[in-house]
Amino acid sequence: MQNSLDRLFDGITRALMDTVIPVLDDTYARAQVLACVELLRNLAVRVEWRRDHLRDEIERARPILVAAGTRSDLVASAIPDEAPGLVELHRAHLESLAQAARSDDPRIWQMVAAFSAWHLEREFGLLKTGMYKS
Repeated sequence: MQNSLDRLFDGITRALMDTVIPVLDDTYARAQVLACVELLRNLAVRVEWRRDHLRDEIERARPILVAAGTRSDLVASAIPDEAPGLVELHRAHLESLAQAARSDDPRIWQMVAAFSAWHLEREFGLLKTGMYKS
């Protein structure tokens, strides 16, 4: 499972503050690291997951969850617009999808396989765009 962006930014800033800053003797280097920490803290509140991708995955998972008879409360819930609620709902859908994938019903397996194939194809498409280039 992926970490949330909040957790990633927090981990980076804590590592810089708790591990790097204490061992830096050079005032210029310390100032540069502190500036980076400030930029990361500023950036952390502006960056968010791709909402369109999360919504797509939720919407594609729901028919599988309905067919598997799991989490009707989850499937009936509205898809929120704000990022934190959307990320949490996405996580809950993927956890329920993982449970549904344990089914012995071949129809559910086919649906999960189709979801997986769609997801993999989308990720390959993103790789082709250069989205993950460093």
